[in-house]
Amino acid sequence: MSENIGYLPMPEDFAYREIYQRGKSTHTGDYFSLRHPHMPSSKRAKLFAPFAALRGFDEEISAKEIRYTVKKDKDEESLRHLNEQLNELKEKTITRKKAYHNHVIASVSFFVICDDPHNDSYHKEGTYQTATGMVLTVDEHEQFLQIDDQRIPFADIDTIHIIKKDTESSVSFYNPLSFKDGNVSRSYGVA
Repeated sequence: MSENIGYLPMPEDFAYREIYQRGKSTHTGDYFSLRHPHMPSSKRAKLFAPFAALRGFDEEISAKEIRYTVKKDKDEESLRHLNEQLNELKEKTITRKKAYHNHVIASVSFFVICDDPHNDSYHKEGTYQTATGMVLTVDEHEQFLQIDDQRIPFADIDTIHIIKKDTESSVSFYNPLSFKDGNVSRSYGVA
């Protein structure tokens, strides 16, 4: 009796002839089927799903795609506007209680230097980001503005847009903080 295995004829001395002839075993209601239930096709496909063979590789590639720019220099007029704006914010947030009472909302554009040591722009260039939220502190001693949980150094601020609590028309102020020639002004250390 010559049976086929697929399209090839089964050899006469085939060691697993009896097992092959019994066919695929079925487990219904026995101990094996209780311990090893049949896996549905939808879950079986997950066995062959792609995986990340190199951890962090996608993040490294996306980090290389970020376009970094040089920090803009500020002129005297914009620095003066920033100092005025910071003085106004300081008055409204002199204490935490006053900051929460006045509830000053601001949107601040600021410069963030590249901190990726594998990038050519490392500590040379950066990106401009925006933080929007409630102004909690203007610290003239440590030179930072705090919006919610984020501390922004004065020297990195590009623009400030203040939104008043009483829905008055919002006022926009431009770039006040950068150091020029090492000179420090009296108000907030901004040249």
